[in-house]
Amino acid sequence: MTRAKKQCCIMVAPPDRWGAFNQHKCENNAIVERNDKWYCRIHDPEYIAKKDAERRVKYDEQWAKRRIELSGHMLLRACKDALEASHDPKVEKILIDAINKAESKS
Repeated sequence: MTRAKKQCCIMVAPPDRWGAFNQHKCENNAIVERNDKWYCRIHDPEYIAKKDAERRVKYDEQWAKRRIELSGHMLLRACKDALEASHDPKVEKILIDAINKAESKS
């Protein structure tokens, strides 16, 4: 006696223009049961959560790197503006050193 194959319970839409109006049940065989519903590997809620977490970590790393680059340019511009407005030789020396250091890293 063969065991009946279960089907994934998720409704999917074709990628065409009218896909939202032509949804159908996922045709993949169900592999895992979660909360009394059967899911294929692709639509498994735990798998989706894991993939989302991985994407979020990667995005956060990329955004943190980009934010540092952007803030560096903004700080350099602020130092140059402050140098123009400064009348104190000690402050001007500190700003010039900071500007030179920032431009050498760019």
